[in-house]
Amino acid sequence: MTSSPDFDEMFISKLTEISLRPEGMMLMTISQMFGGVPMMAPTLKPMLISFGEEMTKSLVDKFDPNTFISVDKIRYELDILMTDKLQELTPQKIKEIMEDVIRNHLGWLVVWGNLFGG
Repeated sequence: MTSSPDFDEMFISKLTEISLRPEGMMLMTISQMFGGVPMMAPTLKPMLISFGEEMTKSLVDKFDPNTFISVDKIRYELDILMTDKLQELTPQKIKEIMEDVIRNHLGWLVVWGNLFGG
């Protein structure tokens, strides 16, 4: 991914964008010593790749989904969802569901019943 020309263009574009903001003034100053952001990008790219690899390893090691997702909250939301779905089921709807299931499987019950039943 980082070896594609598209990445280089995006990297130069983002560096240029950052250098135009107040917090990127240091980047703008340093880029002029290289002859501009496009000339500085190849120097920064290996550092960015190395930094990205280290940060990824660190984040994977320290990532704990329980800090973002509460199991109790998920259970509560699932309970609400199931309660809502159960309230939608009327006797007529249950009858239709059962008829569909029986209709789909009754043919096979007849076939296997005739084969093994005698």
